[in-house]
Amino acid sequence: MIEAIDTETTPIDENLEKPTIMGLFDQFFTGLFKIIPAEFFALTSGIIGSCTFILSFILFSLGEPINIFTHYISSLGVGSHGSGIVFGIGMTITFVCMIPFIYALKLWLWSESKVTNTIFIGSILFGAISFSSFITVLFYDMESALMLHDIFASVFFISTVFTALLLTIVMELEGKISTIQWVCTTNLVVIAIIFLPWYFRTIFYMYPLENMTFEDWVIMMGSLDPKMDGVRYFEWIGAIFAIIWIIQTGFHYRKNSSRYMHREIVKIPFLNRYRQTEQEDST
Repeated sequence: MIEAIDTETTPIDENLEKPTIMGLFDQFFTGLFKIIPAEFFALTSGIIGSCTFILSFILFSLGEPINIFTHYISSLGVGSHGSGIVFGIGMTITFVCMIPFIYALKLWLWSESKVTNTIFIGSILFGAISFSSFITVLFYDMESALMLHDIFASVFFISTVFTALLLTIVMELEGKISTIQWVCTTNLVVIAIIFLPWYFRTIFYMYPLENMTFEDWVIMMGSLDPKMDGVRYFEWIGAIFAIIWIIQTGFHYRKNSSRYMHREIVKIPFLNRYRQTEQEDST
């Protein structure tokens, strides 16, 4: 005789925790990084950023002479011969590619330490400020809205340096740092430390503090006055070291992050030499 089958479904345990928004993000990005390695986003960001600077620089030079002393980086965004278009699209892709990688650092560096987690949250906040400032700078260029451009360009520079510095400190506290990573971060911070005094020295040299107005500052920052050559130089050097930091952090993550992030479907031969070998599993 066939026994009756109980077709009632098992009641759902109401005490089970519902997935949080952060938990859903963790699941999404963990799955993404199994398909596309996380460091690919950092390296793509660094390479596209580098190519954007070079190509925009070349296109700009077709219309007028340019060098790192006479022009700000923002000049590339308003240049002729397609320089502005290339700069805008290239830098947008550069920043968009950094978003997944920053989340990969969150998965890698988040720990039980409230101190390191707090510092990491600080780096995320500065990163968000950096990204939003960049978007503002992109839409309000030097020609259409000089005042807004100058303000948010300054905010972008400072917040980017703090983002890199805080992320490096978290790596240090978690014991996931390397000497070359510290060197890259130190170079970026040193440039910022040199830049700020030089910047204010130049401002006060051109305009005595008691006579300087906000309008004077805006006009000065948008001018090609030779007295600002040093400021423009350090801005370019800072951008170069920022790109170096991004690329180095991508390789550093590749060599030191947990192995489950490396079992991706998409194989990139260029990165094979940086993959952790299976022999390490037996140790």
